[in-house]
Amino acid sequence: MNGESGTRVESLGLIDGLFRTLARQGVRHCVFKSVEHLAESLRGESDIDLLVDGAHRQTCREALSSLEFRRVVSQPWARYPGIEDWVGLDAATGRLVHVHLHFQLHSGLRFVKHLHLPWEEVVLDSAAAHPVYYVPVIDPALELVLIVVRMAARSTMKEAVGSLLRGWSIERTWRKELAYLWERADPEMVERYARRLLSPPVAAEVARLAASGELPTPAGLFGLRARLAREPRMRRLGWGAAYAQYAYRRLIRFGARKERRFLRSGRVGKRLEGQGLVVALVGSDGAGKSTIARELEGRLGNKLDVQRHYMGRQSGPALLVHRALRRLAKRLGRSLRAGDAPLDISTGMSGVGFALQRSLLLRWSLRAAGRGSLVVLDRYPQGHIRGSFDGPMLRPDGRKVGPFSRVEDSLYRVIERQGGVLLFRLRVSPEVAKARKPEESMEVIDRKAATLDSLRFGKGVTVVDIDADRPIAEVVAQIEAEIWRRL
Repeated sequence: MNGESGTRVESLGLIDGLFRTLARQGVRHCVFKSVEHLAESLRGESDIDLLVDGAHRQTCREALSSLEFRRVVSQPWARYPGIEDWVGLDAATGRLVHVHLHFQLHSGLRFVKHLHLPWEEVVLDSAAAHPVYYVPVIDPALELVLIVVRMAARSTMKEAVGSLLRGWSIERTWRKELAYLWERADPEMVERYARRLLSPPVAAEVARLAASGELPTPAGLFGLRARLAREPRMRRLGWGAAYAQYAYRRLIRFGARKERRFLRSGRVGKRLEGQGLVVALVGSDGAGKSTIARELEGRLGNKLDVQRHYMGRQSGPALLVHRALRRLAKRLGRSLRAGDAPLDISTGMSGVGFALQRSLLLRWSLRAAGRGSLVVLDRYPQGHIRGSFDGPMLRPDGRKVGPFSRVEDSLYRVIERQGGVLLFRLRVSPEVAKARKPEESMEVIDRKAATLDSLRFGKGVTVVDIDADRPIAEVVAQIEAEIWRRL
């Protein structure tokens, strides 16, 4: 497919398949905004906004599902009526494709969208195949009317005052889209659409701003915003309700972000409509566990709510419990005894604290997955090999820590009873591990590689073996594809 500059523009196979499937099944649809960067959307570099006939809602959903798109749900502060979000994984590139499915047109205040633009039929009737990319797109004249209305509906008093006092202009994104549309839109059609969709005074103002070829000022857009709210059939929420909802949504968004920052458990991204997944990574030194965990969080976290937890020592919000136990141990000192020997309270509570930390992290992770999040665990506890691979720390036959060891073992048995975990066992050869971790001795590397095969996990853990000798990018792509298949 050739771009407008004559360069080759390759659309992702997943996106190409989506448009072909919708056309084959007779679904009325079109790209109705941001046509200016359609090439980027077709390459999966930006989201796709599709307006779909409400009568074809179910057919469109089935088409997306057939292509292994997954429906995701926005957090409460970014959830609007008549809009659905679908995310798919392009197998060839490993790139996530995000489709915003619109059955209604809304615009307005951030977090609220207080206006409903009842123009869905007009937009769909105007759609025609793009002259270069061949997908159905909105008429440029109608998109120009729509973009002026959207800019006005989203304008704020702060921007208006800034334009008057400091000469603020509209955002760069708006400027690029306006320049693109001014080159392609018929001014006469712009006026016709404005008169058809709006009352005469508002239509005249919108048509003037849309067809003038000059950038509208934030102050002028803010003045238009109040008139748009009084248009028949456009007002979805009154100003009081809109600003109350705006304040409430900002508050819960603030709380979720702080929870994610300090406890790493708040949900801030889009969650899967159904069940999420807990993914764990285990392997010997040099397998790339932490690197892969960070890569998965970065790649999948752009579109989904992804939580990453380190299940080793000295990390995680549950470490607060462990620290509290350590402080208690220092207070008790050596006052408790096992027979004639004093109990080693500090060591004993360290073992119990880490076991409790891992148990709590796993429980929180499974709960988050049950709510539609994807949780990536760097390491995973097992209860059969002591002192290695995140197993129990304490010796059961040690007189000084024996009572604590029994508590520790019981916590690992609780972990083994947990299910619903997809565990990737990263297999790396000693030679590759040594190259990646030159500070480790070959003796230690060989011992850990041999131990990896003997690790046992609970019945609810699905183990997938991965060749981690390959470049990290290839390993991440394989794991990402396996995760997507199981969601």
